[in-house]
Amino acid sequence: MGYPSSFISQGLFYGTVALFTLIGIWAGRRGVADKDVFLTARSTQGWLSLGINLFAAGLGVWTFFALPQVGSDTGLLGVFAYAFSIVVPILILTWLGPILRRKLPGGVTITEFILCRYGLLAHIVTNCITLLYMSVFLVTELTALGFLVEAYGINVLTAQIVVCASTALYTCISGMKASLLTDKFQGWIVLILMVIVSIAFGASVKVDPRLIESTPLLKPSQIAWESIYTLTVANLSANLFHQGYWQRVYSAQDDNELRKASILASILTFPVIFLIGLTGVFSVWAGFSELNDPLAFFNITATLPTWTNALVLILALSFVASSVDTLQNALVATLVTDVFMNRVCLNTARLISVLINVPVIFVAAKGYNVISLFLIADLAAAVVSGPVVYGLLFGDHVYEKNALMDGTKILKMDGDKLWGNQIEPAKHVKLQPNGIDFCAAVFGGLFCVVTLGTIMNGGDVGSGFTLLSLPNGLSKSGESIGAFIAAPVGSLLFFFGSCFIRRLIASLFLANL
Repeated sequence: MGYPSSFISQGLFYGTVALFTLIGIWAGRRGVADKDVFLTARSTQGWLSLGINLFAAGLGVWTFFALPQVGSDTGLLGVFAYAFSIVVPILILTWLGPILRRKLPGGVTITEFILCRYGLLAHIVTNCITLLYMSVFLVTELTALGFLVEAYGINVLTAQIVVCASTALYTCISGMKASLLTDKFQGWIVLILMVIVSIAFGASVKVDPRLIESTPLLKPSQIAWESIYTLTVANLSANLFHQGYWQRVYSAQDDNELRKASILASILTFPVIFLIGLTGVFSVWAGFSELNDPLAFFNITATLPTWTNALVLILALSFVASSVDTLQNALVATLVTDVFMNRVCLNTARLISVLINVPVIFVAAKGYNVISLFLIADLAAAVVSGPVVYGLLFGDHVYEKNALMDGTKILKMDGDKLWGNQIEPAKHVKLQPNGIDFCAAVFGGLFCVVTLGTIMNGGDVGSGFTLLSLPNGLSKSGESIGAFIAAPVGSLLFFFGSCFIRRLIASLFLANL
């Protein structure tokens, strides 16, 4: 019973990381001399390969902390809510993915589309949110990895550096091709080991019927019901800015392959997420954990046979490697394409893929709360998700690939560089929302969250601003759901309100011409 010895654990750790490194380097054995191939591996993936990739890219070792904690707090309904919320963004790719491919055929990231549609200021805002979310995700992964390896007697900082160095090495050499190949390999490992480990859990863990009756985990709480909405909106908004997904959208051979891949990834993701979350419930019922225990997963694994925990370590490393290399590639794509506007060469892109790990490791060493980090980034994404989806769904303009690939020019837009769509010099024109309205939406979403927080705290404006950081996570009924209603609703109200005011002013102005 318990964990393998430190010597065996380190052997498994370094051996598994070395295997993934070799696979990643193998992906680039024929060389990657083209920047577009390095960033997207455009139109190369069939539905099976891409489906496994989307499945693996969305996982992470953070699930061993966040999901069981949710299970030990909100019970079966909370676990279902979290699994559902993670599947929905993958399914949405079947709808939004082909739209983006059609409107921006030469693209790499969704923020390129925002530059085309809404202009430069909207592009800067969404770049900040995108970089924030993916950086938080990467920090969270390394933070969770540190907690995990500590249980196995492996030095935390060493493990974080080794994993980052490994994934950065093959990402630097092979780019997106390495991420696609390693994620496919890691995805199959996860599926096989999840079956074995789940059987071992079922055979080893004995629940106490008295604890099932005395704990509230079978009784849906208000927070559990709220989490269905809160987590779905949070994950849907945040994953809209996870460039790793959009890179994979462009790597699909065609729209049909993308749709089938998204459906496959959703089918695989739901049971895996649900089973991991279920360990928190069983940890409480077996008497190993208290309610809302952040270490519920490890309280239960400590009672399992040593060989099971050895497999759990390999499983966790598969999770962390797949998510870390995906995020590294995504961050590089965002920095190269959106921040430096394609003005950097391939070797500079490779250098960036190495340098981004330095600040991430530094922050990860602080050991911040996993769920809190995610929720802050999710709320920021929720503020702008509505206008982004609107821009994708409405309007038929196709943005040319040639403009995208020329870093010396701002992309061709429907109007001005700064604001996107602008007033046409004709009477009775029907103005479309543009970058002015987008910036109004950002202000509106934040304003409504602060206003809600102020009202909920008896008029205390300071507490209103504190709500932006969601200090209580999901644990305070009405707080997180209120924030995730106020952010997107307030954003859209200001978005369309700004557009209406511009139309009114334009009508009055044109009427006097």
